[in-house]
Amino acid sequence: MPPRRGEVYYCEIPEREAQGHEQYGNRPWLIVSTDCLHTDLEIVVAVPLTSREKPNPQHRIEISDSEKINEPGTQGWMGKTIALTEQVRMLDLTRLQRVKVGQIKPLGMHRVEAGLMHVLELP
Repeated sequence: MPPRRGEVYYCEIPEREAQGHEQYGNRPWLIVSTDCLHTDLEIVVAVPLTSREKPNPQHRIEISDSEKINEPGTQGWMGKTIALTEQVRMLDLTRLQRVKVGQIKPLGMHRVEAGLMHVLELP
């Protein structure tokens, strides 16, 4: 079953594939694209998550533990979590690790969407 919008998966981006300030390494990514994209094209649009606080709060969205649902049987993704909406990226499904670690509740997803709207200057 393909990933769904609002779910969180780990993805490894090798350092050699990153340029400048692009995110790399093994980290959780939040799926933000529509579900039909994942089925039709086998790609996702995703936002990397981090535990490091950084400036620019308008597009770096903190996701509280109350906005997370951890997948049973996994380590989950508890603790400080910040969605780096300025780092939104297209990922092939083969990059995602097959185990979903959790998902974000609707309120948290709306806040991430607001960060994306700011970054992309969408109305």
